[in-house]
Amino acid sequence: MEDVLARRWRVLFLDARQAALMAPSVAAILAEELGGDPDLAGFLALCERYLPAV
Repeated sequence: MEDVLARRWRVLFLDARQAALMAPSVAAILAEELGGDPDLAGFLALCERYLPAV
């Protein structure tokens, strides 16, 4: 999942909140197309690290 949302689409670096919103849908597509677990929880944790401190 990180490969798609961070490296290929670059959305994680441009808008971490949007990446987190897109992640469940992307995870479902990846699971269906590629099989296996796309590690949604791990990607959402990564998104948190890119969000500004509140």
